[in-house]
Amino acid sequence: TRNTKRVFSNTDYSSYTHNSKYDGRVIVNGVDVSDWQSENCNWTKAKASGVDYAIMRVTWSGYGIGKLKTRTDNAFASNFKNAKAAGVMCGVYVFSQAKNATEAVKEADYAVARLKALGIGPKDLQLPVYMDYEFSGGRLGRLHGISRTAATNAAVAFCNRIKAYGYTPGIYANISFFNN
Repeated sequence: TRNTKRVFSNTDYSSYTHNSKYDGRVIVNGVDVSDWQSENCNWTKAKASGVDYAIMRVTWSGYGIGKLKTRTDNAFASNFKNAKAAGVMCGVYVFSQAKNATEAVKEADYAVARLKALGIGPKDLQLPVYMDYEFSGGRLGRLHGISRTAATNAAVAFCNRIKAYGYTPGIYANISFFNN
């Protein structure tokens, strides 16, 4: 592995390490943004300091036990408009807590309805509409105890639905979620 100076070194994360097998490859820097950390994003400054792409949360589902509750990310419209204007490649994500294929389709429909309401079509995105699929809330989270089959079926249903709308689908998860 090799330690590389990060282009946005004015943050608390001034370096990162990557496997030497990636030496000589193009490395792009990106951010995952939701209304949790984006109240005052300056996308022009972010682009100038090396942010090449952003994956922005468009919608999300609550992770508490009970019925699936879909919600809109309040900062998305502003973030998307300003990131795009600054020349940052844009993708979006749905924070998913779908326990089955039916819920995943509901989340996909909700996200696409939000995108369409904002006039954002497939050609307006340089990156996919991702299903950000992860455990949240510990033992009280909606996905606690979900089977691999149910999770896989939900992911496939989400991707198929996004693709049916003409957008490029993707899955965004950590290695632990993929493995477990």
